[in-house]
Amino acid sequence: MKLTRYVVSLCLLIVSFGMMIPSITAQTTEVYKIPISEEVEKGLYAFLKRSIHEAEEAGAKAIIFEINTPGGYVDSAEDIANLMDSTSIRKIAYINSEALSAGAYLALHTDVIYMSPSGTIGAAAVIEGSGNTAGEKANSAWKAKMINAAQLTEKDPKFAQAMADDSVDLPEYRAPVGKLLTPLFSRSSEGRLFKRNS
Repeated sequence: MKLTRYVVSLCLLIVSFGMMIPSITAQTTEVYKIPISEEVEKGLYAFLKRSIHEAEEAGAKAIIFEINTPGGYVDSAEDIANLMDSTSIRKIAYINSEALSAGAYLALHTDVIYMSPSGTIGAAAVIEGSGNTAGEKANSAWKAKMINAAQLTEKDPKFAQAMADDSVDLPEYRAPVGKLLTPLFSRSSEGRLFKRNS
């Protein structure tokens, strides 16, 4: 199993400015890092199910999902999203390189999203096996799922919709009508798009 387990020790320092301050015992918190890489498919679901169960059994306080995927199958993405929603452990998405299509959908199912300086998220329109955009029925259902995912984790749904719907007009984020939203970490205004609503 490629699951990497991190034990993060949070050490509190004794600060002294001429007087002693009582020492505070350091606490240890279990944090799991679970990769979501390559294609989103049924094999990934099985791996994540085992990994999340292991984190729960260990009493982990958080799971960092390190995402680097161009997307994958809609049905598998839905199953994985339900699996992620089923755990009460705090979920953090770290987009190492890309979270496109189904990867963006999974990232929306975490409590908070972080991106590396070269990270990208979005481009989440449904594509058929032929490489063409799926029909209106499939796209409409997928857009609704993207919006619901954002609302579930208290993120602004208009940005989630804009990743899957090129009729949304967000020119200030390089996504006018006709272009899907694909935020960049390097643009500070775009890096804040997926924080929880206040």
